Amino acid sequence: MALVTVRIGSMVDIHQYDDGDFDSAIETTEPIKAGTPVDPTDVTRLEDIEGRLLNPVSVVDIDNPTELNSIAGVLGALILAYQIVGATGLNEATLYAYDASGPAVDAPYIMDADGAGDERWIAVGGEHSVFSHAPSHQSGGGDAIKLDDLATPDDNADLDASITEHGLLLKLGGGIVNFLRADGSWAIPAGAGAGLSSYDTGWINRSDWTNVHMGSAVIDYDGLAGAFDVGETITEEISGNTGVVVSDSGSVLVLSDVTGTGVFTDDREITGGDSGATADVNVSTKNTDENVTHSLNAPLSDLLVKVLVSTDGTDANSFEAINEGFTSTTAGFDYGITAFQVDTNNIKIQTGNEGILYAQDSGTMNSVNTEDWYYKIKVFKLV
Repeated sequence: MALVTVRIGSMVDIHQYDDGDFDSAIETTEPIKAGTPVDPTDVTRLEDIEGRLLNPVSVVDIDNPTELNSIAGVLGALILAYQIVGATGLNEATLYAYDASGPAVDAPYIMDADGAGDERWIAVGGEHSVFSHAPSHQSGGGDAIKLDDLATPDDNADLDASITEHGLLLKLGGGIVNFLRADGSWAIPAGAGAGLSSYDTGWINRSDWTNVHMGSAVIDYDGLAGAFDVGETITEEISGNTGVVVSDSGSVLVLSDVTGTGVFTDDREITGGDSGATADVNVSTKNTDENVTHSLNAPLSDLLVKVLVSTDGTDANSFEAINEGFTSTTAGFDYGITAFQVDTNNIKIQTGNEGILYAQDSGTMNSVNTEDWYYKIKVFKLV
């Protein structure tokens, strides 16, 4: 027999005994240490781990799906599946979480007619829920997670609602013109603007009124950094002029609701209020010929068009240019203004060769041809 040595801590006295005299090294009738274990070297008591460890189950208990259910318990079980390859024995092991709320046959268990399948189950433990944390995080659970406590999502459409699935609101387009439709797109709603869908150029400055097309403020730009959003407000440096983006081709912006001087100046930077995109104005917008891009998707017969002229770009000093003309066989008397349809989203406001003629409040006629004034065109969709 071999001599066995027992030492506890730094105890000086060491007891030696033959290994055949006793079948254990330490036996005591009292606890080695009372109380809940705290330090890594403390002794763990049975009462400290009861209910925390999975109950062990023998492989012979789960020869078939029925027995698998019987050991899974009410909540579930952790199952270890061993792949048996012929007579070579165990080849591969996979750990599964089995939820006993469903039938065992739904688990990946394979059995042939003789009850000996290519795959056998070994239950690591039963009567323990491996999914118990999921309900606790759901609404009403003891540890429910609120939506606003989750991390910021990626900038994509993965969670957007659609016409077939519930979801979150899609990313806002910015601006004040468009509203969200039931098909998930942004559009100007029917009934906007005094009960009617409408478009407003804002006050635009010009000094040539003879044989021109008065239309929307259109900015040709270059040096783009980022991308402008339809519906957002852009601002020009220095002047502070603003306008709302109606469309963007990638090099040309069409605006509505222009404010400021009424002119966007070459080489000045413009910035998107929502997107933060920047670009440089490529051509001054003063005295250019443009269509009125109202985007109301209606023929001219369903539109009400108002052309206003102002000496200073304010409503207080404005008058309406009535859609009529005056002409004479004598040269120099071709005055007038007319609205033409281009398509269902564009109209053209054409002036006479000599400009616009209007009646003053004194009753006398006056013309607008080279005055450095302003115009505003408002379009309303009637139906």
